[in-house]
Amino acid sequence: MFFLCVFTIGNVQGGTSAPQTYLLNAENLTSTYEITLPGTYVINCNLSDINVPNSNLITVSADNVIIDGNNNWLNNTKGVSSTLLSVGGVGTTIKNIKVANWVTNIFCNKNDITVVNSTFLDTTAFVIVTSPNLPGLEGMNFSNNIINNVSNTPIYLQTFKYATIYNNTITNYNGNGIKTSNSYGIKITHNTIINNSYKSFGIGADGFGISLSAYDSTIAYNTIQNNSFGGAICIFNGHFSIKNYIYLNNFVDNVRDTKIDGIGINQFYSPNAINYTYNSQQYTNKIVGNYWDACISPADADGDGIRDGNYSLYSMIQQANDTHPLVEKWENYFPSNGVVTPEENKTNKSSIIHITKSTYDNNRTIIGPGTYVLDEDITDITKGIVIQSSDVVIDGNNHKLGTDSTALDVIRVYKSGKIFDNITIKNLKIETPINYECNGIMINSSVNNLTIENCDIFINNGTYGIGFNPNDEKKSLNSPIINNNNIVIKNGMDIVGVGVEIGKYGIINTSNSLDSRISNNYINISGIYGNAIQFNYSNVPMENLDIYMDVLNYSGEMVYINNLENTYIKDCNFQMRGLNNSSGILFFTATLKNTVISNSTFNITTDRYGVCVYNLNGSDNITLVGNTFFGVDSKDLNKILAFGFTMRGPISNSNIYLNDFLAGHMATWNILVNCTFESPNSIRYQYKVDGNVYNSKFGNYWFNFNESMGRENPVDNGKGFTTKPYDISAFVDNYSRYTTLDNYVLNYTGNNKTNPNTNTNNNINNKNKNSAKKMIKKAEQEGTKNNFASKNIRDTVTNSRIIADDKFDKSIAEDNLKENIQDSEDLKQELDESLEAITEDLIVVGGPIVNRFAEAHNDKFLKPINNENPGKNTGVIQVLKVQDVSSKIVASHYVIYIAGSDRYGTQAALEYFKTLNEMPKEPITVRWTNDKPVLVE
Repeated sequence: MFFLCVFTIGNVQGGTSAPQTYLLNAENLTSTYEITLPGTYVINCNLSDINVPNSNLITVSADNVIIDGNNNWLNNTKGVSSTLLSVGGVGTTIKNIKVANWVTNIFCNKNDITVVNSTFLDTTAFVIVTSPNLPGLEGMNFSNNIINNVSNTPIYLQTFKYATIYNNTITNYNGNGIKTSNSYGIKITHNTIINNSYKSFGIGADGFGISLSAYDSTIAYNTIQNNSFGGAICIFNGHFSIKNYIYLNNFVDNVRDTKIDGIGINQFYSPNAINYTYNSQQYTNKIVGNYWDACISPADADGDGIRDGNYSLYSMIQQANDTHPLVEKWENYFPSNGVVTPEENKTNKSSIIHITKSTYDNNRTIIGPGTYVLDEDITDITKGIVIQSSDVVIDGNNHKLGTDSTALDVIRVYKSGKIFDNITIKNLKIETPINYECNGIMINSSVNNLTIENCDIFINNGTYGIGFNPNDEKKSLNSPIINNNNIVIKNGMDIVGVGVEIGKYGIINTSNSLDSRISNNYINISGIYGNAIQFNYSNVPMENLDIYMDVLNYSGEMVYINNLENTYIKDCNFQMRGLNNSSGILFFTATLKNTVISNSTFNITTDRYGVCVYNLNGSDNITLVGNTFFGVDSKDLNKILAFGFTMRGPISNSNIYLNDFLAGHMATWNILVNCTFESPNSIRYQYKVDGNVYNSKFGNYWFNFNESMGRENPVDNGKGFTTKPYDISAFVDNYSRYTTLDNYVLNYTGNNKTNPNTNTNNNINNKNKNSAKKMIKKAEQEGTKNNFASKNIRDTVTNSRIIADDKFDKSIAEDNLKENIQDSEDLKQELDESLEAITEDLIVVGGPIVNRFAEAHNDKFLKPINNENPGKNTGVIQVLKVQDVSSKIVASHYVIYIAGSDRYGTQAALEYFKTLNEMPKEPITVRWTNDKPVLVE
């Protein structure tokens, strides 16, 4: 044995399980060697005369192993039957090795193998072969390798998925250059495959440059030359080999171009239009085929480098054609030697890769870091983007990525067994068709530091907006930021807006990151069962969420988290509705610990039963403060039973105060231990009913006070609290409030007996009868904003009662119109009766889904509002004149309806309303575009 080597480092067979670097030399490799620990194994010497008869030189039995040949030779000059490497560990990388005279170089029976920058000479059977006994193996990167003189087939993939075979040189083989059997998602690009010496008595599936039995695979940018028996390419295996794309290849000096043995539909031209340069002339959005040296007609009359007719291909069963054959070799259409797929060793974190329609197929599988920027809308993709690398940013640049195909994840993060770091998806618009089931973003691997923000995701028939269904051991998202997205899912079944598949396991946690959150998202889902947000475990804060769910005649849980702890939920709006024997829960937890739920609105109107917040197994150290619970009045036996807060398990060490239970009481099925229903400290407040200032602890408002122990109606003690406590068998609220929280100014700093904003002037209609001095004073009282285009519109706002139920609508109304904003509940009579009952002008902000007044009277307007009309980001301003012709009063009032199909549509209409000079006589339609309202002509 000849060797030139240095001493080894580390104990390769023992020691710690943490990844380390080990050196392999002649001492280690005198016989069969097994790797049982993860780490990097460096071969640091040349070896020849290796003697491992009928066995493997190296067996990999651990995951995440790197074998670095360090450009040393492993030469099996004795020629005995043996295999160089048997790979039995997930995530094995083999690089920089040089080998000769092996029967098989690499035998693979595990997922995710990478072989790069290596040389394989004089092989008897296979350079790399996958196990035929393990269907479903997936994940291979075989790139930048040199192969010469193989007595059989250099690359043979059997029942394999998702392989990239890129930029290899394969010469002098006897069989097929590359062969796949019953495989899926194979990408063969930028390879040179030359000189096949195979001979046989009949033409089967061997003797070709590429022999393909595969589904949904790509063969592009290759040169396949001098295959003297079978030909350039064979597509076999009947019905299975379909949806394969073969384009921009050079087929030269082959005994025949193709053999197609089957009836599957395969395409010998590019799936999308491509930009290229030919004879110094640039061409855009052109479909291109392949270069066939036997194709000399038809001519290229327009000189664009593409012949003006079909090139017929040899098929055993049905005719196949290259409909766009090239005049010259494909390299001549790309001055920089072609469109190069960004491989892992070609890109870094600072790389910027631009994606267009013509380059999409070359960039959709991302195996290297960098920023991938969408330069235009691409709405007809047949395969989604797959991220298989850490440190990746996908910047949609506010462009749309859409599909008209089925069974597709528009974006998928996945590589079997891998855990990724630092992935960002932003500024992207995703839309899927109604006639196919598709998903938006699917996270199928665990990710540390995942960010998804500023995305619009519209799923017209599917399951996931942002789905998470990992196949690795961690099954977790660490420190995620899911922020400022619009997610709309319709017509699906078992829908998940954000989170894991129903019945699957997945966790989401902050990992001590202060930025981690789910925030500022709008989620709207409707279909058969579903969840807006679902995880098995979470400690990630949720804030400023606006979620709507229509469960139709089924049931659903809007937010479903088995174990929620050490976090907070605040400033959220949860609304669910359903008809025809529907039921639902807005916020479900099995275990709830160390959590604050505050300043949020829970509104459920299903018609069988509904629960706003439901805990199954137990709660400890929770704070429920400042929330509003709506639902159908549970005292009405003809309507559903609604609960604001239901605790089946024990609740301990918790504090519940300053909540408004407007419908649906709190139900406890177990004991309460050390729980209070009052604020920890006294609060200075102004009671708006009398304008006086008091100091007291605060409890909750209970709509069903007369169901407590005394069976009496509540009586105001003159300070805003009931004279008797709210007392049921499970607990007592000693500071129960007489009215809802909007009648109290908390933490008030003014003087006693200040005049509260009690709307005593609400009966003044907008006829401009006030003097200028009175209008100025009233505008100050109402908190009317400035920056109106006309005094007429500003006075209208001052004199009108503004109704907004939704938190977002209230906020923009307060910012743009005036501070005095009220709820639909304040117009109880007008909700229950006709509009003729109104006694003042009204401005109604928000559509029928989020505004109860709008829901009651939406159909009275010329343009009723719904999710589809007037459309995405679009709103309408319209005015309805209401005449009161009763025997007592003859007067007219105006109802100004400002609403959109979504919150941006409402914002557009409201901000445009401020620019008007007078009240509109016809509906005005406005769209939110580039952060401003734009009139729709």
